[in-house]
Amino acid sequence: MKKVIAATGVTLTLALGTSVLPANNEAGNEAHAATQPYYNYTGYTSYDSSFLLDPNFINALKYNNFTINGYHMDFSPPSFATQDIMYRETQYDQYYSLLSSSETPYHVHFDAKPGQISKQDIINAYGLNYTENDGKSMVYNLNEAEIIFEISNDTVKAVDIY
Repeated sequence: MKKVIAATGVTLTLALGTSVLPANNEAGNEAHAATQPYYNYTGYTSYDSSFLLDPNFINALKYNNFTINGYHMDFSPPSFATQDIMYRETQYDQYYSLLSSSETPYHVHFDAKPGQISKQDIINAYGLNYTENDGKSMVYNLNEAEIIFEISNDTVKAVDIY
């Protein structure tokens, strides 16, 4: 008799428990905020340029979520107003292009550590979908960002990111 009562109690609990849940089971289907890839670089790029090969850096560029030495970059196409003046700022060994109407740079230029990254390293990290300019540069389009690797003697000499 005790086994029947216990089994009935379990069955009754399950029946009541499922009847109390909302029909669409909202409690089990909570929307979780998607985490957007980001990358934060601090320091001299000509001292260590290996971050250029980091998949996290590449993904951050694709999602327009990259900060370098305190400057959060915005690679979406700038909207130039007639009164905007382009100007440059320097931080460590990087040069930033900004518009007078914005405090967010849309371009950064920096030198790479000499001999640290080969052209083949770039191809391995970014793939074969690039355009080349007479063997002097490799251009990759990553959603809104464009990264240009200046090549000299089959190694990366400098980088521009727009």
